Amino acid sequence: MNQETSLLLDSPNRTWSFEKTTPFPATNGCYRSRIYTSNININPLVAACDQILSLAIALKTTEFPDNNTQFLQDLSHEIRSFEHHAQIANYQSNIIIAARYALCCLLDETIASTQWGQTNNWDEKNLLTLFHNENYGGARFFSIIDRSLENITANLHLIELLYLCLNLGFVGKYQNIEHGQSELVAITNRLYQIIGQHNHLNRKNLLIHEPILEPQQNQEAPTTTSTIKPKKLFGIAIAAAIVISGLIYFGINLKLNNTSKQIHTLLEQIHKNKSENLI
Repeated sequence: MNQETSLLLDSPNRTWSFEKTTPFPATNGCYRSRIYTSNININPLVAACDQILSLAIALKTTEFPDNNTQFLQDLSHEIRSFEHHAQIANYQSNIIIAARYALCCLLDETIASTQWGQTNNWDEKNLLTLFHNENYGGARFFSIIDRSLENITANLHLIELLYLCLNLGFVGKYQNIEHGQSELVAITNRLYQIIGQHNHLNRKNLLIHEPILEPQQNQEAPTTTSTIKPKKLFGIAIAAAIVISGLIYFGINLKLNNTSKQIHTLLEQIHKNKSENLI
């Protein structure tokens, strides 16, 4: 575990907050996403990584490159872009590190679950390895959830991001354990309730989806907790990537920008329809 992760999780007296007194270390140069600039203004932390969330959706069905090294570099550029914009938004370093860890987990698991990821041994050299010197975050992701809930008001933006990662299909350590699906559903629903309760005074800023229902007994549990179904919502448009010289370049701006707009529209509609039920 590197020093950043240790500071994040192993100090019992540390309180996470969004105070501006602990800035994120300055990055070398200005990192701007090669995908698009987000138009989501509900949660600045989510806005800073909107392109990564959209990418996590697209990667479930897109083609993959032949050059693993270049692909990893392109993904790491998007992570650096998130860091840069989160720093501009004055988030505390621990919040940025926690969010970065969660985003690496989401992308790594999404890629590793594909045939390409398994064939190319993505788990051996992935984003977590690059940024946190770990190759698996399926357990620590949920430790971050637990720590963030120690100060819900201060960490609400991070909690919303963690919730979205679960809705986009992150499973982590619950993939292969007994009753793991039910436990994951309980965690996701708990976050839903917490976010709703802490946003009831300003419901228009609620960046969440429908709660996930508990699987009934004697019925096969769904294979994913995601309430966003990419094929139904976005169709083939986000499934196709532009492949240049055997690489996935982030010249898929238009496709993923359209994805972001649809996500934004969906979120606004959810806020409008469901805010009255959250007290």
